[in-house]
Amino acid sequence: MEQPTGFFIRGEYMGTRIAQSKPDNSGQTKDTLYCGVKHFSEGKYGPEEHITELCISKGLTEKGVAASLHKFTGKMVELPFFEMKWSNGNGKTLFLANDVVNQLQHQPVKAAS
Repeated sequence: MEQPTGFFIRGEYMGTRIAQSKPDNSGQTKDTLYCGVKHFSEGKYGPEEHITELCISKGLTEKGVAASLHKFTGKMVELPFFEMKWSNGNGKTLFLANDVVNQLQHQPVKAAS
């Protein structure tokens, strides 16, 4: 079960994309939906642009979250997320948190200040 983390990512909402996995032993592939948020950090030579991808779970996809977020493409947003580590902590995947459902139902996605 997802634990609240209090993590938010703030930046320009870039939309969604589908990534297809390589075929497994039975030839099956898996589609995974991601959303992207563009943000900046201070680099050695000035601001550096980054796009962070958040995996959208099957449950959130079935609730229509990706479609609800579409209207924010190109706008500043603040989205809740959590991370799931794998490979003994050597890797991690960032997931859009379930809190986004309440955020979308009760108020617009929080605009970044």
